Amino acid sequence: MTLKTVEQSTYDAWRIGFFGAVFFAVIFFGALVSEAENAQAIRRCLTAGASPDHCLLTVHGR
Repeated sequence: MTLKTVEQSTYDAWRIGFFGAVFFAVIFFGALVSEAENAQAIRRCLTAGASPDHCLLTVHGR
């Protein structure tokens, strides 16, 4: 096992932080897109004349 220099450790920390931030950003924006699509689907269902309970069951499956 070799000792890492301060520069290598700092680089590793920045790399882990960057990829962690990218990972959570992708999850966050995916949730935003999914919620927007669900809201549009519920709006379309309600304008078609279905009851709110039926639309929730149709869109969310609950």
